[in-house]
Amino acid sequence: MTTTYTNKPTEKPHVRSWSAKKWAAFALAFGTAFTAAPLTPTTPASAATGTHDGSSSDKAAASCYEVKQVNPSASSGTYWLYTPQMSGPAQFYCDQETDGGGWVMIGRGREGWTESYNGTGDPNQLHQNPTGPSAFTPVQLPANTVDALLNGIKPQDLPDGMRLHRAHNARGTQWQNVYVQRPQTEQWTWAMSYGQRWGNVKFTGAGINRTAHMGGSPSEMAPGITTSSVRFFANPNQGYQIGFAYGSLVNFGNDRADSYIYKKRGSAGYSIPFTQVFLRPKLTQRDLNFSQIGSGSAASNRRALPNSYTMPVRWRTSEQTGTGKKNEMNTYVQAITQVGDTVFTGGDFKYVESAGGERVNQSYLAGYNVDSGELVRSFRPTFNGQIKALEALPNNRLAVGGEFTEVNGEKVDHFVILDATTGQIDRTWDVQVQRRNGAAAQVKTLLVQDGYLYIGGNFTHVKGNTSKAYAYSRGAARIKLSNGAVDWNWRPNFNGTVNGITAASDNSTVHAAGYFTELNNQRAFRLAALNGSNASNIKWEWEPSLKLNITDRIVYAFQFDVQDAGSTVWTAGADHLIANYSKNGYGRISSSISKYGGDWQDLHLSGNTIYGAC
Repeated sequence: MTTTYTNKPTEKPHVRSWSAKKWAAFALAFGTAFTAAPLTPTTPASAATGTHDGSSSDKAAASCYEVKQVNPSASSGTYWLYTPQMSGPAQFYCDQETDGGGWVMIGRGREGWTESYNGTGDPNQLHQNPTGPSAFTPVQLPANTVDALLNGIKPQDLPDGMRLHRAHNARGTQWQNVYVQRPQTEQWTWAMSYGQRWGNVKFTGAGINRTAHMGGSPSEMAPGITTSSVRFFANPNQGYQIGFAYGSLVNFGNDRADSYIYKKRGSAGYSIPFTQVFLRPKLTQRDLNFSQIGSGSAASNRRALPNSYTMPVRWRTSEQTGTGKKNEMNTYVQAITQVGDTVFTGGDFKYVESAGGERVNQSYLAGYNVDSGELVRSFRPTFNGQIKALEALPNNRLAVGGEFTEVNGEKVDHFVILDATTGQIDRTWDVQVQRRNGAAAQVKTLLVQDGYLYIGGNFTHVKGNTSKAYAYSRGAARIKLSNGAVDWNWRPNFNGTVNGITAASDNSTVHAAGYFTELNNQRAFRLAALNGSNASNIKWEWEPSLKLNITDRIVYAFQFDVQDAGSTVWTAGADHLIANYSKNGYGRISSSISKYGGDWQDLHLSGNTIYGAC
């Protein structure tokens, strides 16, 4: 947007401010008598900062607020801003009309916002394209850019908080302002869907004008059912699109490209309005504290982390399961591993589809080239049930576990080893699992660690490659990688399903997670620690944070996965919790909760970083 400036102040020559002592010395030197008044600077302090009106990069203001103070007639539009925390002056959109002006826009859009620290979109679009249908695709400044604009002011200390300017009708002719306080927020973050502490939320403009008193308990931003509520979360009603949505009874809007309020066709409630997000840091030149540029500090290394964003999609799974079941135990992708240059995904999907729309009828297991992302068409095994676990084995082999009973037309009980190139059954080992006390067996977790393949699930017996005898090893077992034999010295007895298993780097300890309540006829509620040499119990009296009668819910407080991390062990499962425990006494070190993310189902350790999936 092109900005029109009115009543632009006339620039004045720079006047050096002398101290009273220098003025007195000057007077004595010329023998002139001065009155007391001229001993102080005659130029007002405002004149020295009057050129910082944001009209150009060399006149960059400290904030939109300073622009308005320098030029009270300044109109809304693009201005140059600069603080010492910024790498250089940059252009931003300033709202100079609302509530006295001085607001800087840090984000705008309709549906499709992100909670990423890095924001989204081209930041220049905020000032070049601040509103209208062409601005509906969200743009959010990176969090470090927002913090730089605040120049050390914590978001929790902004007197005006955060302001949301939301469309109140689909034509964009009615608008609402929402003023939100963000206590306990020391740095800017777009993560606003989870339960956190909010200050009072004030609604003005179109709709119901009210103030929501949020109190001190963690909650959503402004719960409610009408337009006087704010729901910032991935709403299934609106196709899991994030936005500053209205309440559950708000159904107006549509999915047309020109509608200022988005409502997915056929959906009910939580319509998402086009929204602009503003902050008002009241910074002036006096607050910037420019100092002499130093010689710099010593170089420091930053920890390398994977990219938070995915590559462009080349292939994806179907939106239908292969089994036809629809629940959290039948998700499309449940296991991922890599053998050579092929990444394998296993789960419950009916087919795979390319970005171009090509559909390949390959269910439950598929492989993709790690470099190109293309489907490996030569790998075409067939299964008759979902896959729960994958693990790479030596000599280009792939271990597969799940709920299937046939592979490539052959009878196979829930565990198979494939040639990772051809997809044919590998005959090197003859390893089988069975459940002899009721329902069909399941293999739900596989792990290779220091010479062993660990197998966990719901079974009672395991047969190795070196014997026709079946070892009683209930819920978990391990196979020697050297010859495919069962380790008869390590045969635990769980009274329920093992969902996840992990072992120390030297196999000194093993940990398991699942639906069980006992290990080796001793109490081991949902989590267990085992001796690595003989599978005997290591004392771990884990208690869930929410306690219920075990007869009320057989699976209550179940745990999905566990991950050894050296001196600690991580756990993940029910009640949306992920936690870390010390191996020395199993005291809890930390825990985190995902409100809308669901129960944690998978953990993975890479270096010093733990990854969780739900």
